[in-house]
Amino acid sequence: MGKGIYIRKKKITLKDVAREAGCSVTAVSFVINRTHSISEELQKKVYKAIEKLNYHPYGCHELPPRRWIALITQGNANIYEVWLKAIHKYGYFCRNCCIPQEIRAKGLLPILGNIAKDPQLAGIINLHSFIHSVDLLRRCKGIPSVIFSREGSMLSDVTLPFAEFGKLAAQILQERGHRKVGMVYFSSCCNQEPKLRLYNAFNETFAKSGVVENLPIDGEKNYAEQLYPLMERAFQNKVTAFFVPEGRGLPDTLLRWAYQKRLFIPDDFSLLVQEMDNFSSNFVPPLSTIGWPLESMADATVKTLADRIEGKPVQNIVFHPVFKDAGSVAFLQNK
Repeated sequence: MGKGIYIRKKKITLKDVAREAGCSVTAVSFVINRTHSISEELQKKVYKAIEKLNYHPYGCHELPPRRWIALITQGNANIYEVWLKAIHKYGYFCRNCCIPQEIRAKGLLPILGNIAKDPQLAGIINLHSFIHSVDLLRRCKGIPSVIFSREGSMLSDVTLPFAEFGKLAAQILQERGHRKVGMVYFSSCCNQEPKLRLYNAFNETFAKSGVVENLPIDGEKNYAEQLYPLMERAFQNKVTAFFVPEGRGLPDTLLRWAYQKRLFIPDDFSLLVQEMDNFSSNFVPPLSTIGWPLESMADATVKTLADRIEGKPVQNIVFHPVFKDAGSVAFLQNK
């Protein structure tokens, strides 16, 4: 019998992680145990080193065979860091599985099947709007999964009532003296139950003291060609404020129309946007928003998944929308 070749795997220590991250062993310990305040930049370096070296702080005997969480997204890189931070906080690593929004129905199923074959996968967090509980339960059988904030979903234990977005938006515009407003939205979203609840709540709440002019846009066609004539008509009808329950695309187009017309926000009209990723702060001018408490919700969602992975009981948690006033909604009585 020939001689065998034996390769002894070196044990990865805190010193190795510290050397890779370019910091002290004490700093690595603080990051892992969360006993002291450490800068986000240093935390990222330490987590990156831990992931690269495959180091686990709890020792090889206690190490579960799977430490990766698949984060299924639709390409929104703006919120990735929030999820990455929450996943690392609970001792897991993140595998971002980006599926374009254009891939729907049957095209999603084989992709989910491939994700489920990953031998290192401990759980799945789904942010993709076209993937449902039944898809995950069938294609990713045996892998603990959660769906982020989707009311009525059997795999969504951390939710935010969509109707509250509409109610809060209507109340803000009412309190600031607006009596005729326009709601700009994608017509296709009327077939999606969460969005429909938002639209209906806005219309019903605002109708108690004013008038809503609905401005539906076909998401498959040129936004500007559709929106510009609708905005002209709304101004002729004395609309003083607009609510856009979409964080991307439509606000851009609306602002371009205002620029071409030499109209200013909030001097000539007010604008309120619903979003989930803080993107509206990048607009000029910055836009007031009805948003998600995203960091808190992401943290609670990851904890829910971690509890499922570890076989612990899971509780339902309901969050509420938050209004961020960036000055794009005027008080009419002050004009």
